[in-house]
Amino acid sequence: EVTMYLLLAPLVAAYPHTLAGCGPRNMYVDLGASWCNTLQLHTQLEEAAARSGPWMVFAFEAAPLIAPYLESCAVELAAGRPIPPAPVPPTGSTADFLEYVRSHDKLRVCSKEGVRDPTRWRHIKKCVFALPEMVRNMTSLSADPVLGSRETVDARLAAAGQCPERHSITVINAAASDENGTARMGGGIEQLMVGGSKPLFAGRAPAGLYMHNESIGGEAHRSRWNVRSVDIVRWIEHNVRPEEPFHAQLRTWSVRRTLTGLYVSCMGLGLLCAQDGRRGL
Repeated sequence: EVTMYLLLAPLVAAYPHTLAGCGPRNMYVDLGASWCNTLQLHTQLEEAAARSGPWMVFAFEAAPLIAPYLESCAVELAAGRPIPPAPVPPTGSTADFLEYVRSHDKLRVCSKEGVRDPTRWRHIKKCVFALPEMVRNMTSLSADPVLGSRETVDARLAAAGQCPERHSITVINAAASDENGTARMGGGIEQLMVGGSKPLFAGRAPAGLYMHNESIGGEAHRSRWNVRSVDIVRWIEHNVRPEEPFHAQLRTWSVRRTLTGLYVSCMGLGLLCAQDGRRGL
């Protein structure tokens, strides 16, 4: 899995009237915030470190089971406190999950050092997801209907057209896409740790989705969700001015279908795009 970094600067856009008199802003958009691993990634960029003034961070996450934790990360960071511990392994790929398991005291019991057999990887996943504490933690997760409501998502999207007074982190429980509407996402809570939820096409789950552990209860037992989808490029076009360098982080495994569409839309709307690939966090 690779994380793609897009630098976008709109050449022509209809900006909100609220930006009249507002100087250049600093904006970072995490298009797959997941377990808050990349929520502060912009602070590591040399260009970002050279800029003064407050930063507006917009964190998109499609998975309803992750969004409440992401919201808690935003609250804690805004208060000057560290990111809270994740209730489950804060990973987004099989490789990261296995590495986390092998370094975690309570989960290492399921791991065999040096194993490279794919069948053993499946055994490790099955073992971890069956541990009583893991089952309890996964079962305790639930979606917050307020975070995913149209009113909340619309209000938070509109915040990108405001003039900031201080650093801010805005969580948006919606899927990054190349069109506005509703996305049907698949993948239970286990899948969110080993590859992220994936879009369903014609109601069918794509190959590679981790099979659901039936012992998990509550809302975490669900493996299919309808979530809001947002046309990211047009949202950028409407809210970001040419003089405002814009940093966006896109996890290709979480919004793989939109990657091509984003680049096509980017060029079609007259946006300047560049990318830099790195290992996913």
